[in-house]
Amino acid sequence: MSVSSRLFNIAPNIANQLLTYALDSPEQEVCGLISCDNDRQFCYPISNVALSPATQFEMDPAQLIYTFKQIRERKQTLLAIYHSHPDGSIQPSITDIQQHQYHKLLYLIISSGNQGVLNLGGYIINEDHTVEPVTLTALKQESS
Repeated sequence: MSVSSRLFNIAPNIANQLLTYALDSPEQEVCGLISCDNDRQFCYPISNVALSPATQFEMDPAQLIYTFKQIRERKQTLLAIYHSHPDGSIQPSITDIQQHQYHKLLYLIISSGNQGVLNLGGYIINEDHTVEPVTLTALKQESS
């Protein structure tokens, strides 16, 4: 499970979780990480500690370190960073592009701005700050 040929398969239950998180916090950006093992994806919400959480996100450093440790201990692979845009846009903002540091990871932006209908954008943000869109598809995960 990786971003290859600019196509990413997101598990429907993960897409539903992301929408739920965004709907539960409509006034601020939600954020976190998505990982996978051989056949399943996992969502790790992390608190947004930004000074202006309605328009920015900053993952809580302690939670971020703890989550990286969990992913490593569970022998999972980090796939994506996600956050929401309460204003409805799924395009990366200038701030998103300038502050992004994980250039090999998928960058997901969630919007629930259309009456609870999930809009999800996927991108690779390169070191030179160019943005490449990623086509997202929803495929069912295998049961465990």
